[in-house]
Amino acid sequence: MRPRRRTPAVLPAILLAAAAAACGGAGETPGEPELQVTEAWARAAAVAPDAPSNGAVYFTAANHGGQADRLVAARYAGADRTMIHETFVDERGVAGMRHLDAVEVPAGAEVRFEPGGRHLMLMGLAASLAPGDTIEVTLEFERSGELRVRVPVRPL
Repeated sequence: MRPRRRTPAVLPAILLAAAAAACGGAGETPGEPELQVTEAWARAAAVAPDAPSNGAVYFTAANHGGQADRLVAARYAGADRTMIHETFVDERGVAGMRHLDAVEVPAGAEVRFEPGGRHLMLMGLAASLAPGDTIEVTLEFERSGELRVRVPVRPL
């Protein structure tokens, strides 16, 4: 009868590490962001001669992936500029808007762009946005790149 061989102590550790990697265990890099935009809509806006013609777009951005992403820009071909804005109320109770360079969409979370909060400002509209119209807005994310969104226009 042959003497029994002892398994080196390193072999179980290697097998456990291999099994953990195959099953998505610790130490694995989280998956890329997986963005989904829902509930998109634009507020109806009229273009009048010699008056500012601005519009607003609202939506929910959900990140179903394993890494955060950031909305860094947006474009709408029918406006001179499209900016990411946030409505705020200062210490005197005066409401205003400020430009945001980017908005983070954390992994496993959603971020709402809604009236009275974050939104896209369509500045210098070339044509009115009428209820029933649909426009296309391009959202640019830092990691995920561009995402084109069809946006229905709703009444005020």
